[in-house]
Formats: sequence, C-alpha cells, structure tokens
Amino acid sequence: MVDFSEAQKKYLKSLLSDFNAIMNEKIELLETNIKTELEKNKVEFEERLKIYEDKIIKLESRNEQLRKELNIVAEKQEKNKIIINGLDIGERSPSYAAIQILSSNQIKVDV
Repeated sequence: MVDFSEAQKKYLKSLLSDFNAIMNEKIELLETNIKTELEKNKVEFEERLKIYEDKIIKLESRNEQLRKELNIVAEKQEKNKIIINGLDIGERSPSYAAIQILSSNQIKVDV
C-alpha cells in the first residue's frame, strides 16, 4: 500500500471534490436537457393528439351523415318497389313488370 503525505491526501480530496462537483453539474445539465426534451415531446404529442381527435370527430360525424343518407335511400327504394302477386319486380317499368309476371307462370294467359 502507498503511504500518502497529509498534503497529498488533501490534494487528492480536493481533486475528488472538484470531480464530484463537475459530475454533479453534468448530471444536473443532463436532467435539465431530458426534462426540456420530454416537455417538448409532450407538447408535440398533445398537438398531434388534438389533431387526431378532431379528425375522429369529423369522421364520426360524416359516418352518421352517410348512415342517415343510406337510410333515406333504403326507405325510398322500399317505397318504389313493385311487388305483384308476391313477385318482387324491383324498381322497373310497368311493362317490364308485366313481362316478368307472364314469364313466371303466375298468371296464365289463354290465347
């Protein structure tokens, strides 16, 4: 083991103390930088989140509007359906309906 003089011990303690002070400053600086970066990322995340929430609200609104329009179209189609003698003719002309009925053998025509 090496024997140090009192002066050398004081000098080494002083160096160690200076080293600890420098390292503590660097640690504090790193902590500050990390906190700053985290806060910046948090703000950016919240801004993006708000944008996506707004987009979701718009899409839900558009979805509801399309659902209402689809229901209106379905109701109109149901009202315009032609059903004769249980045969669903659809939305075609009366002459087409007559041809379909005759060809389905539901009504027999004697000539």
